[in-house]
Amino acid sequence: MSQYILTDTEFNKYLEDVYNDERNKFISEKLDELSKDEQMFIYEFICSLSPNKIRPLNEAKWYNILGDIAGFFDPTGLVDLINGISYFRQGDTLYGILSMISVLPGFDFVTKPVVGLLKMGGKSSRLFKEATIAGDAVKMSKIAGKSGPLSKLVSTVGGWGSKLTSLFPKLLSRGGKIGTGLVEKIKSVINLFTRAKRAGKTVSRVPDALTRAHKVEKNYDTIKTASGGDDFSSTVSSLFK
Repeated sequence: MSQYILTDTEFNKYLEDVYNDERNKFISEKLDELSKDEQMFIYEFICSLSPNKIRPLNEAKWYNILGDIAGFFDPTGLVDLINGISYFRQGDTLYGILSMISVLPGFDFVTKPVVGLLKMGGKSSRLFKEATIAGDAVKMSKIAGKSGPLSKLVSTVGGWGSKLTSLFPKLLSRGGKIGTGLVEKIKSVINLFTRAKRAGKTVSRVPDALTRAHKVEKNYDTIKTASGGDDFSSTVSSLFK
C-alpha cells in the first residue's frame, strides 16, 4: 500500500480547511438560532457596510447568509453581529452595543479594552454594566470618569454612534419592518451613551463654576476691605446682586 505524505504547505492548508469548516459550521448553527427578521437584519447590516462587495441575495435561499457573504466579510465580525443580537435579546445592552461597535471598521480600539475590563470582572465594569442596563446615564458617566476604557467608550459615542445611525436607513430601506425593533434598541442605547457623555461634561463644569464663584467672592471681599466701604465698594457690590 502506497502512503502519501503531506508537505508542510499541504498540511497547513489541510488544517486551515478544517478550521474554516468548523468555524462555518459554528456560524451556521448560531444563525439557525435567529429569527428570519434577525437573519435579514444581519444580511442588510453587512450590505450597508460593504455595498460594493455583497452578492445579490438568492431569494430562493434567502436564509443562506453565510454562503452569500463568505469570502469577503470578516467571520469574526459576523459572530459579533450574531452575539450582539443575542445580547440585546437578553437585555444586556452593554455587551450588545459593544458587539455592534466591534463590527465597524476602525473602532476596535474602543471595544477591546472595555471587553478586557469586563472579562476581568472588576467592580467598575460591573457597576457600569448595571447602570447601562438600568438606563442610568448619570451613573454611567460617574463610573466612566474613573476608568480609561469606559471613559473612551462614552466619549467616542459621537463617532461610533453616528456610524451606526448612518447605516439604519440602508438597513431598513429594502427590508421594510425587518430589524425595526432591533434598530430601535440600538438607537436607544446610542442615546443613552450620548446623555452619559453630556452628563460627564455637566459634572466636570460644576467644580469649575464653584471655583470661579469662590474667587469672585474672595476678590470682592478684598476690594471691600481695601476701599473701607466707600462708594466704589457699593458700586462693586451691586455687580454681585
